Amino acid sequence: MGTENSPILDVFMIDTDDQFNHEFDIRTRVFVEELSVWQEDEYDGFDHLANHYLAYLDGKAVGTGRWRRDLRASRIKIERIAVLADYRKIGVGSALVKKMLEVTPDTVERYVHTPFPTIGFFEKC
Repeated sequence: MGTENSPILDVFMIDTDDQFNHEFDIRTRVFVEELSVWQEDEYDGFDHLANHYLAYLDGKAVGTGRWRRDLRASRIKIERIAVLADYRKIGVGSALVKKMLEVTPDTVERYVHTPFPTIGFFEKC
């Protein structure tokens, strides 16, 4: 995604314990520490049902997100999108959403869930 002088941004599906540790660290820093979400609410018991992604900027994990099938309906729920504060507004969140939209089936409804006032961000994706 980068040129010779620009940072390289990559988004990958998480498949190792080390990557999960990076994801949980980012989610804790963003949701629990910055936004004061209770840790019990952030780790909601659906992580084992979700497909998780990490965004790397020049090899450093700087953002995360997950998607899963909504258990109450036949649709895809994109959620838990978190980007470290120093890496916001440079396309990390958009790259995560775009990747999840690429890999989820477009034959079912897909929607983003967020309890925070971030609708402007998602409209840009």
